[in-house]
Amino acid sequence: MNDSRLLIGQMIVEIDGEATRLDDGRKRLFLEWLKAHSSQVKSALDSGSGLPAALEQWFLSIPTRGLLWEYRLVLDEISWWRELNSNRLRAILEAERN
Repeated sequence: MNDSRLLIGQMIVEIDGEATRLDDGRKRLFLEWLKAHSSQVKSALDSGSGLPAALEQWFLSIPTRGLLWEYRLVLDEISWWRELNSNRLRAILEAERN
């Protein structure tokens, strides 16, 4: 296994683990954000692939220079959803229903 595939594998394990720790509502909203951010992830998830497979497909297509930036962005987004105030989350979910 080459170094970039090993790095990507480690990134995917961390992202998947962090996303799994989100409650269902936050995770769903995070995944919606991720699908809007990457058409490759959207396509993979919409076709039934799991998050790790979708991330692998996407990360393998990104130039090395942008890979770490995207990885950090995704982790920051997960953190944002995790730390989002419950009242604000409720408002987002209610607005989504209307």
